[in-house]
Amino acid sequence: MRTRTLLAAWLLLLALTAIAGAAADVAGHTTLGTVSLLALAAATITKARIILARYLGLDAQPVLLIGFSAVVGLVVAIVTASHFVRL
Repeated sequence: MRTRTLLAAWLLLLALTAIAGAAADVAGHTTLGTVSLLALAAATITKARIILARYLGLDAQPVLLIGFSAVVGLVVAIVTASHFVRL
């Protein structure tokens, strides 16, 4: 059962990486739009949560999973918000 869970998590991480690559337009040289940036942020948070829960085993420790997920979400929110701030 553990192997199946990890394989499913790995396949989901691959799919999210492809989504993040498409959202970031890695093949082109365009500036990220709002929708692309938000899709990239969502994929990043989702990938981090999968890694925390499945690979680090924090699904057995819900409080730690919530805490680490909140920190990752905060960092991604700061990075995403900094894209919109023009100095």
